[in-house]
Amino acid sequence: MVQMQGTESGGEFCRLQRTQGMLQMKMWVLKMSKLEVQSKKQENRIQNTKIRGKKCELNEESDNLKGLFEKELASYNNKKQCMKMNNKKYEGRLQDLIEEKEKEYKAEMKRLEEMQKELDLINWTKLRSTINTHLKRQDAKSNMNMLGITVRGTNINKLLLLPVDMFATILKSELCFSKFSKNSPASPGRKDLETSGNVLARTFTKILKSSLDIQEQNNQARKLLDQVQGVAAQIRDKAPKGSAVQQAANKVVHCNNNESDCPNTTNFHNCRDCCQT
Repeated sequence: MVQMQGTESGGEFCRLQRTQGMLQMKMWVLKMSKLEVQSKKQENRIQNTKIRGKKCELNEESDNLKGLFEKELASYNNKKQCMKMNNKKYEGRLQDLIEEKEKEYKAEMKRLEEMQKELDLINWTKLRSTINTHLKRQDAKSNMNMLGITVRGTNINKLLLLPVDMFATILKSELCFSKFSKNSPASPGRKDLETSGNVLARTFTKILKSSLDIQEQNNQARKLLDQVQGVAAQIRDKAPKGSAVQQAANKVVHCNNNESDCPNTTNFHNCRDCCQT
């Protein structure tokens, strides 16, 4: 009996030992689980702390970016407002310039229209005649300056309106009178020649100052010129051969258009324009 009890007690002890070991194992597992849970919580806390710190940093950066954005937006709005104001100002100036250019264009077009009307009213035949007359007057002026001759007491404008060929002939005739008078102060017929020259000047002045038309003036001037040339021819023919009158007449009239042979080119005329054989 005693042995059986001892055996039972030993078995119970072993069972209790096993139970205690199991309990300890469970307690250890439980502690380990708690430690693991605590460790995870700690890690989570640390992670949460990091997350909160990062969140704060992000929030701060976001606030900074928001402030910068608001500043940029305000600057952009100001620039946009300035651009609108400048656009209005430029539009006003542009409109003023457009109106000014339109006025100038209309004025120019009106001027061109008036000019065209004036051109349409021009008598082109009369204009061509006026131009030709002007050219003749310029020719006559150049001949007159080249000859060094001035016509006193005459209406130069009317004189220059004469045909160029007739005007040149009159000048050559006056040149002959001047040359005869200077080279033959004591020659026969000098007085007649001077008288004829004075008659020419007075009569020619009367013709030019008269109210006759240009054709009638030309006719009378031609008649007068023929008379004076006739007197000059008579004086030249009556003068002795070799006299100053003959020499002057020959030098002026008969130099064969050769400038080198004519002694009068320097003071009086150009042979090519005046001397005719």
